Amino acid sequence: MASLTVCLLQIGGTVRINFQTNNSKFRNLYCDVMIGDGSVENPYYISTAEQLLSIGRDGSKYSADLNYELISNINLANLEDGTWDPATVAFTGKLNGNGYAIQNMSISATSGTNLGLFGEIGVGGVIDNVAFE
Repeated sequence: MASLTVCLLQIGGTVRINFQTNNSKFRNLYCDVMIGDGSVENPYYISTAEQLLSIGRDGSKYSADLNYELISNINLANLEDGTWDPATVAFTGKLNGNGYAIQNMSISATSGTNLGLFGEIGVGGVIDNVAFE
């Protein structure tokens, strides 16, 4: 049995981790790790409902003025109470859906006056290339 310790020092971008082994069946194995920092060049990569929900929330590293990309479809059906509650701050960043879908979004009409994926899209805010199913 082998052990592996990896220390990623890169702030943003893609890092390739190569695995070396003496077993001929598993030569040339690697894993690409996407590391986002919220910049235009290296957006945060969003793959879960929890990550999407934390954009613009107090105490989250995902502030409303950064850049994001979806890397998979996101199903909101399993949220804690079954409804989407948009953040109350204006979204001024960029969300690129990469052609993926946000699925099963249910918004309670009593959640507030600004309802949608985000409560408000502020100056400079962009949401594109995302489907809603």
